[in-house]
Amino acid sequence: MKKIVSVAIAAVFVLGMASCKKDYTCVCKVNGVVDNSLPLGKQKKSDAETACSLYQVSGEVCEIEKS
Repeated sequence: MKKIVSVAIAAVFVLGMASCKKDYTCVCKVNGVVDNSLPLGKQKKSDAETACSLYQVSGEVCEIEKS
């Protein structure tokens, strides 16, 4: 019984950490050189990726980084 409870607690912890909001920054580069960066604040990773893609303009490559 203790093993089941321990496994359940560990699973809840792992799932809880995966959905936590973290601070992200959108970093845009041109030819590998940072052109600009924009703090996105606390968001889920998928939301940060979507927001960062909206800032990308022609010739730039924008990616999120944890702040």
